[in-house]
Parts: sequence; structure tokens; C-alpha cells
Amino acid sequence: LLVLEGYGGLRRRVRRSIRQHDDVERLALLQAMELSLQGVNDWYQRWASRLAMAAREFPQHAERLNRQAASHQWLAHQAPRTFAEGVQLIYGVICLAQLEGFRNLPLGRLDQILFPLYANDLAARRVTADEAQACLNELADKLAGNGDVHDVTLGGCTVEEGHNAANELTMMLILAAGQAGVPGLNPVLRCQSETDAKLLTLMALCAQEQVLFPAILNDTTQIPALLAAEIPVELARDYAAVGAPGIGLAGYSGPWANGQVNLTKAVNLVLFNGIDSLTGLRLGPATGEPGTFAEFQEAYKQQVRQLFTVELQRLRESIPGQASPLFSMLIRDYILRGRDLHQGGAYQPGGQILQLTGMGTALRCLGLVRQWVYETPRFTLHRLRALVNANFSGALSDGAWLLAAGHDLHLMPEWLTCLETELLS
Repeated sequence: LLVLEGYGGLRRRVRRSIRQHDDVERLALLQAMELSLQGVNDWYQRWASRLAMAAREFPQHAERLNRQAASHQWLAHQAPRTFAEGVQLIYGVICLAQLEGFRNLPLGRLDQILFPLYANDLAARRVTADEAQACLNELADKLAGNGDVHDVTLGGCTVEEGHNAANELTMMLILAAGQAGVPGLNPVLRCQSETDAKLLTLMALCAQEQVLFPAILNDTTQIPALLAAEIPVELARDYAAVGAPGIGLAGYSGPWANGQVNLTKAVNLVLFNGIDSLTGLRLGPATGEPGTFAEFQEAYKQQVRQLFTVELQRLRESIPGQASPLFSMLIRDYILRGRDLHQGGAYQPGGQILQLTGMGTALRCLGLVRQWVYETPRFTLHRLRALVNANFSGALSDGAWLLAAGHDLHLMPEWLTCLETELLS
């Protein structure tokens, strides 16, 4: 909506909605939105003035700086005219989000949002593919330095027909994220049977570099799941990532916060009686020295519950509770409803996504403890603690043997799944 209408279009919508409402609370929110839009206008105008001043200070760059100053003056109240202005608008939204306390803002289906501007510029010969790639690279470089990770959803299907929606910008955005070499712009690829293998290969290379958090979402499972939840088909086809573990409805979702509980960390806490062996800090309850594997399991449950509780509380505190008139406007239909995104203004309410991570490693650790400490004793818990403190040094033959040892995982996945179900309930 913002790319299509600009901040001026939002202001016209706000003024129409003010004329339609007489509820005092809603009118107050709508008037706050209009004040926020005036603040956005002033913010862009200040940047335009600073760029014009820089053009005079650095005449060798005057042409580019004056062009950027003119773009900022335009974006203060109009929709972007070019691909470069579209990218600048997106970056401006991120800067404004940080001013309002929103971190790690997901950018939605950016290849779909920007493609009409790119296609028009390409047809009019205002930009080349290489220039567009350089522009996206600059965006990724800027985001790599702001301390946040911004998921950008790529590919997927068209809203109207459900056909493959990948375009030239899909690959360009993956390349831009990869060349930055630092987390910032984070690619999330929606794939289906028609997805080009080259895109999957690029995503694999991003993962191999271990500097990004790329994710791949499967449309053939995600969209039916949304439809089963009675989400309209046009919204289900337009879903986007809101953090690697979760998805939301593009333009219809409230703010989300992501958190993780490390299931392997809980094994460490059992071994050290609730103390984190890396930091020496108490992170869990004192569960003592388990004499049987059943006692070890019960202690493990207590440690996971504590990690879960602490992370859940952190998530609840991380979503801003104050009204957000500026970012409520970016939620579709909010202006008509006249409600803040924290107070029912979003079609899909926000919330918390809590991911249980390290399940495979946790299962391996628990299996090793059960088999080689309790069932076929080769180690004591005291010896395991010594190995952990030594980081399983190669000089310790027991550590090398344990890392290579096999074990029986019979019933362990089912047990951990039951624990996960218990936590979620």
C-alpha cells in the first residue's frame, strides 16, 4: 500500500476516515496518525536539506546528492516513481521503525513489491540489471550495519492464480544478502514444484557461508495449512516470513516477537545443577545429582520449563505496548477501523513465536547419558562434567570415545515430543 500510494496516499485515507468516525477514542488515534505523517514529512525534508547541503560541500558528488535530495522531497508526500526511490522508501520505513522501537522488521515479499518499479525502469531504460543489483547491494550493506536481521520473503506464488511468482529480483535479493557477508537482509525463499533449482542452490550457498539465517518455506504445505485455518485463499497465497520459525499474512499481521529455547542447554544445566557451565550464572533450579535416568529426565524437564518460562516472559515484554499510529497505518484496513495495531487494528493479531531448538543434539546427549551413565555404565556424571569443562579435548580419550559412540534412541523422540506438547499447553 505504501509503495503504491506513498505517505500522501495514507494521509488522504486518514482524513477520509476522520470524517467517517465520531467515536472519541478512534478519532484520537486517527488524529495521532495524521500527526505522525507530518513527522514523517518533516523527517524526509530534513534529510533532503542535509543532502542538498552535502552537494554544496562535495561538488564532485553534487549530481548524485542533489538527485537524492529531490527523491527525499518527493517521498515525503508521494509514491516512489522509480526503482531507486522504491528501495529508498523501504530503507526509510526501517529507519522509522527503529525510531518507534520496532526491531528486526520483516520486509514482506520484497521481490513482488518492488518488481513493478523495476520492470517500468527497465522498459524505459532508466536502469540496467547491474545498476539495480548495485542498488540492492547498497540496501543490504546498510542493513548489515544496523544490528537487526530483516527477513525478506522471496518467490512463492501469485495471489491471483497461484503460479510461480519468482522474478529477476528474487535472485538479485539473494545475491545482495549474500554479498553483504553480515546478517542484515535475510532471505527466506518460498518454494514449490516450479521453483528454479538455481534459487535453491543460491540459498544453500548462503547457508554454507554461515553468516546469514536463510530459510526455505514450502508453499505446498504452508498454504493448505493456512486454508485449513480458514484464511482466505488470496491472503494464504500472499503469506510472508515473520522470523525464520513463523509466517504471517503480508500487510495484515500485527507485530511479532521471536524467541528460542535451547533444548541442549537444559542438558548442561542438569549436569551442573542449574548453573550454566560457560558463564557460571544460575539459569535453572538446583535439581541435584540424579541417581537414575528417570531422575535425570525429571530434572531435564524442570530445566526446560525454567528456560521456557524466562524466554516467554522476555517475549511478552519485547513487543511495544504503547500505541503506534505510524506503523498501524501500514496494516491494511487499519485506517478504516481506526484502531491501533496493538488494539485489534490488524486482521491477524500479533504475538510471540517461541521455537524449541537443538532437538536433535538434545536427543543425542540424552541418549548418551542414558546408555553410558545409567544402563551400561562407562562414565559418571562427575566425569561428564570434567569432559564438558575441557570441551571434550582430544587429549582426553574418554571424550573422543564418547563423541564417536553410538547409542539407542528408542522412545526418546516420543518422550521429547510429549515434553514439547506439555510446554505448549
